[in-house]
Amino acid sequence: MHKRIATLTLLAGPLTLGCVSGPASSFSRVALENATSDPGQIAPAARPAHQAKPVTASAAEPTGPRPEVSQQDAMRQIAPMLAQLSASDAKLHAEVLDQLAAAKPSLWSLTVQRALNTSEYRQQLTGQSTTPAPAPPAVAPQPTTMVTNPAATAAPVHLPPPTPPASPTTDANVIQASAVAEPVAAASLSPAAKAMGAAPETIGNPHFDVVSSQEPVAELDWREHLGEAIEQLKTQPRTPGETHEQVRLQLMQLVAGETDHSTPSAPGLPASEQGYWSNQIYALATLLSDKSGGDRLARADAAARHQSEASAKLREFSSLRVQNFVTCKEVYGFGAYEPLAEARYAPGDQVILYAEIDNYQSDVSDEGYRTTIASSYRLVGLDHNEIVGGDFPEVDDLCLTRRRDFHIQYGVTLPGGLTPGDYRLELTVRDRLGEKVGHDQLMLTIVRR
Repeated sequence: MHKRIATLTLLAGPLTLGCVSGPASSFSRVALENATSDPGQIAPAARPAHQAKPVTASAAEPTGPRPEVSQQDAMRQIAPMLAQLSASDAKLHAEVLDQLAAAKPSLWSLTVQRALNTSEYRQQLTGQSTTPAPAPPAVAPQPTTMVTNPAATAAPVHLPPPTPPASPTTDANVIQASAVAEPVAAASLSPAAKAMGAAPETIGNPHFDVVSSQEPVAELDWREHLGEAIEQLKTQPRTPGETHEQVRLQLMQLVAGETDHSTPSAPGLPASEQGYWSNQIYALATLLSDKSGGDRLARADAAARHQSEASAKLREFSSLRVQNFVTCKEVYGFGAYEPLAEARYAPGDQVILYAEIDNYQSDVSDEGYRTTIASSYRLVGLDHNEIVGGDFPEVDDLCLTRRRDFHIQYGVTLPGGLTPGDYRLELTVRDRLGEKVGHDQLMLTIVRR
């Protein structure tokens, strides 16, 4: 919407902007409602003789106060805007009619225009249609009276903020200082006012927020949002999906600082998964807790023990993984071996194999942690036909502490009648306790001896 901005020169001495209502108009509220329903019924009124020629503002020739707009002219200006407001916001339209009945005709246009701005703002807030409403008909600007005072810099100007009224009103002082047909967006300060350090004052719509009947919604603190979510999830789980919601509840309680309620296991989950979540949440709670004292190293050590146990439980219900499956010259231990640069063998050679196993399950007992692994191999040609295969001896490992370095060394003797060429050696590993299977493979090249 195009805004016309008129220069406002502040008078010397203190100036108080108040909300002044004009005398009661001879136009009744019924007449205003009729103008809303049929804007065309308002006949144009002849311009008074004293309005025939606009007054040119001049510092050398100060003029008197702006003449009052006739009721017929004011009604003709606001009738289309009242019809538009009635269609968009009937409640606000009724409030505006009450205000117009008690205001001067010269204030009608600005009052209705402010209400239109408020209606559009409400529609944006409530997600209503953003199609721009048809612009109101252009209204000829009223004569502007500007007053200059050379002594304006002699005394500070005091502009106390206006007290918001219960209903939208208009400011007669502002209107008399700058009479415009449309609301002014902002008034620029005069050089004298800028020299006094005054802040720019918005006068185009000083009661814009007051007109809106919607109360501002206070934003909730993140802890309040979190507390509401915790209360919504405090129910007994009945399905697997709700069981995981119980885990989310424990995590949110942990973030909220409710460490005393964030560690019970989630019912309905397998034992290994329950063990993971319990230890994982204990590890986080230990790091976040203030009850263990200020020793960061001690808290980190306690959290690391829970984290290690959580990782072990997580590996138990993960896929069995076979990695670093290579041919070697010599194997010394976990991660310590001499791999061959090229896996080239002659028929009948002995092949030393190394593989690392992860995500296996270990059962704990009075004897320690037991792990049982079975392995087998297949030598396959490029035509996918199996040449030879077999089972390796089953490994039954017992360790006093949970093992983290499970590796197996294999030995395979190649058949003596192999034809030179490329072959694929496939390894299959089975976790007997976890009932999981893992695979890996490597390529061998057979050459003539």
